[in-house]
Amino acid sequence: MDMPPPAPQPARSRWWLRGLLIASLALNLLFVGLAVGAAMRFGGHDGKRPPPSVGSALYRAMPQEDRVAMREEMRKLRDADRGTTRKADAERIAEALRQTPFNQTALGELVHQQMTRQSGWFTATQTAWLERVAAMSAEEREAYAERLLEVIEQKPKKRGWFGKDDD
Repeated sequence: MDMPPPAPQPARSRWWLRGLLIASLALNLLFVGLAVGAAMRFGGHDGKRPPPSVGSALYRAMPQEDRVAMREEMRKLRDADRGTTRKADAERIAEALRQTPFNQTALGELVHQQMTRQSGWFTATQTAWLERVAAMSAEEREAYAERLLEVIEQKPKKRGWFGKDDD
C-alpha cells in the first residue's frame, strides 16, 4: 500500500531575514543622505560653496552674545505666530483651493495676508538687528564690518596643528 506524499508545509517566516533587509535599506538610505548632504554643504562639482546671503552674513558676523539675544527675541515673535494662526491660515487657504467655482482673487488675498504677517516678522528681525548695531561703539562696528567682509569673502583661516597659526 502506497502512502501519499506528505503535505507541503507552509514556508516558515524568517523574521530575522526581513529585519536584516530593512536594516540594510535604512543604512543605504542613511549613506545616500549623508553623501547628498555633504555635496550640498561643501559645494558642487568644483567644491566651492556659493557665498552666503547678505542677511546670513550680517547675522554670522554679529558677536556671539548678540546672536544669542537676537535668536531669543525672534523665537518669541515666531512662537506668538505659531499654532492656531498657522493652522487657521492653512485651513482657509485649503478651503479657497477647494471652492467651485475657483476664486483666484480670494485665494490671492489669503496668501497676501499670510505673506504680510511673514514680512512683519522679517521687519521685526531687521529692527532688532539695527538696534543692536546702533548700540555698538565705533570700534565694535569697525570690527563687525571686518567680520562681515570675512564672512562674505569666505577667507579660509589658516590654522596649524592644535589651532595655532602657522607662520
